[in-house]
Amino acid sequence: MRVFIENVNERPVFGGGAETTPTVYSILEGDDSVGIHIATLTATDVDAGFAPAGFGSVAYTLRNHDPALFAVDAATGALHTKSGAGIAAMLDYEAATNEFAFDLVATDAAGLEAVAPILVRLIDVNEDPI
Repeated sequence: MRVFIENVNERPVFGGGAETTPTVYSILEGDDSVGIHIATLTATDVDAGFAPAGFGSVAYTLRNHDPALFAVDAATGALHTKSGAGIAAMLDYEAATNEFAFDLVATDAAGLEAVAPILVRLIDVNEDPI
């Protein structure tokens, strides 16, 4: 009798309950938050090193976010605010919104996903009167 065991691709997972509870990050409003690193969230895939090749690789993307404000490094999961003209104004506490909710998605080579909800809150900074 021969028994063949085949690897079944499991989806990647974020640790520490990141998939069930939104991870909350607070950043200063305005200029102090332009182009800064917010956090790095990583997912693991138990298929790393198993055939077929690529099952254990994970790529990161953002979903349901403002692409003008936030970005993630596809290879590392490092989340940051973008740089450029107008970003500071969009990160103003007194603007229309001072909380941003979106998802960090880790996807393996076969397309299976882990999703970590993210909430970024702006901290009000006392500005000089105009």
